[in-house]
Amino acid sequence: METSVDLSQDLPSHVPSELVETFDLWNGEVADDMFGALERLQDRAVAKGGLVYNPYLKIWWAGGLDLVREIYQAPDLFSSRSLAGGIAEPGTPDLSAVLPFRLIPVVLDPPDHEHFKRLLTPLFATNVMEKSRPFFVKTIVDAIEKFADKGQTEIVSSLTGRVPALTFTRMFGLPEERGPEYADWNHTLFRGQDPERSEAAGKIIGALTELVERCRREPGDDLMSEVVNATVNGQPVDSNDALGIGFLLWMASLDTTTSHLSFQFWHMATHPEDQRRVRENPELIPGAVEECLRLYGTVNNGRILTRDTEFHGVKMLAGEKIGWASSAIGRDGTVFEDPNTFDPERSGNRHLAFGAGVHRCIGLHLARKMLILSMEELHRRVPPYRITEGMQAKPLSGLSLAFESIPISWDVEG
Repeated sequence: METSVDLSQDLPSHVPSELVETFDLWNGEVADDMFGALERLQDRAVAKGGLVYNPYLKIWWAGGLDLVREIYQAPDLFSSRSLAGGIAEPGTPDLSAVLPFRLIPVVLDPPDHEHFKRLLTPLFATNVMEKSRPFFVKTIVDAIEKFADKGQTEIVSSLTGRVPALTFTRMFGLPEERGPEYADWNHTLFRGQDPERSEAAGKIIGALTELVERCRREPGDDLMSEVVNATVNGQPVDSNDALGIGFLLWMASLDTTTSHLSFQFWHMATHPEDQRRVRENPELIPGAVEECLRLYGTVNNGRILTRDTEFHGVKMLAGEKIGWASSAIGRDGTVFEDPNTFDPERSGNRHLAFGAGVHRCIGLHLARKMLILSMEELHRRVPPYRITEGMQAKPLSGLSLAFESIPISWDVEG
């Protein structure tokens, strides 16, 4: 279902009418068939030279992995000063514009960005994540063993949402028993409407404010204590910046990782031959994870133009927004052979699920560790699983693609 829009009223004078593509990231065709709809949209953009304009959302839309990589690598032209380029559901304010602090480092452009990334990157380094491996494994195994003998589970609540919540509380020095509550706040923040959305943001800010104050008063060995008591560019991190860092990591930890986990297990549950292949060849699990990241990039991202320009032959103005779908660029047939085929042995899998350039995700090593370990441990402890008969997974569209629920079942002996 297409969104009805009066194009004559909404189309800026510098936008050629032949570049118009009207769509809604939250409703209609994208909500009904999000990956198919976003891929078809990309195909139409590529056919028109790589760029189209959506007068409903008032944004440019980019198609093609190489074109999006250009955007990522030109922060002087395509600014990250607003979350997802300020793209928001009509009638809903851009989150980063209404918060009382900056969402660091994602809304910073160079050179300020580098100062904070220099602080944060070592906290998520590969060797740091490897030291936490025993905790990750225990958290994952404990979650799986609660349902392994039941023959069925709703895996978002029992595993893909639970494990990131428990990992997040441990890394932040927050009470583990409140992990599900924190995840609920985050869900409302991403999926709710005001006033509930604003109330959820207020609860997160309140919890982080208490945490920042405690970390200053009684520093521990947790991530937030490192941040709160650090210096950046020779100056102590102030409370507002600590809150901004904490808020961003809160969102990323409890939304993006959950979504990546959910999509990889949904794929396995709906593609039994792929699941069988990976089970019989567990050494393929890292490649399987990368394929799911490529096929199901969960973030619809964006940037803001810093100046008037001509990009790929199209006139764009300062202040305009440009967005793209990570899942669609991961299926770019000019880059990936048989782009819609799941191939855990694919070589040169240069997807952009974690972004590129200066804003490449600092938590990518943590995310990959969680994705690989979760698949390894689930396949060790649960026989081949499928979507429960008579039930359906419930996807969620928008700026961040996700699942509300994925009911799976398997055969239990005896």
